[in-house]
Amino acid sequence: DVPQATKYLKKALKALKIGCSRQGVSPELCPEVASCHHQLGLVYALGKEYDSAEYEIETACRMRLAMYGSAHPMTARTLDAAGRIQSLRGEFDQALHYHEQALTVLQGTPYATSTLENIAMAHMGRGDVLAAVHIYVEIVQCLKTAWHGEMVKPFYERNQVAAQQLADYLQKLADAYMKVRHDAYAHQCMEEADLVLSESGIKSQEENND
Repeated sequence: DVPQATKYLKKALKALKIGCSRQGVSPELCPEVASCHHQLGLVYALGKEYDSAEYEIETACRMRLAMYGSAHPMTARTLDAAGRIQSLRGEFDQALHYHEQALTVLQGTPYATSTLENIAMAHMGRGDVLAAVHIYVEIVQCLKTAWHGEMVKPFYERNQVAAQQLADYLQKLADAYMKVRHDAYAHQCMEEADLVLSESGIKSQEENND
């Protein structure tokens, strides 16, 4: 419920700022206030209130930049969110600028996958499907490396969340291949996705539909 979430976050933001003032701390230097602005921006984006979303994310970014510097994951995650809002507005070049800035910091962290996907989606928005394919290939290769580590474990100990994530991205890569009419690669990805789900004990969507 976007209106309820917005109301709650505004109330929380007001309370945090009052608390900072009572403690003699500038709200501009309060991590919780920055996080509240970040979350409020995401909620506004869900409600398609993009001007408000952009304002809140820019506020959070400015605060995190002052508190943590440009090379901190918290700052980078807010830059990534700024890029997502630009994509929702149809400003894909600006979105790529933000996402690529974020990736320089987030590469090698658990947040890198979602940032890479945001880059792929921005390329899709620009109509550059081949660029998106390359990004999805990169994501899949990283996830495959992690999954190969799971394969040495007994069947019942394998991480089903990792398996599902890899299968989902294989399907996204298949969809991208289909858009550029690389049907053979697309079918290969779909077969790999089914195999991963089978190896982890998760039924494929096709099996669930039977």
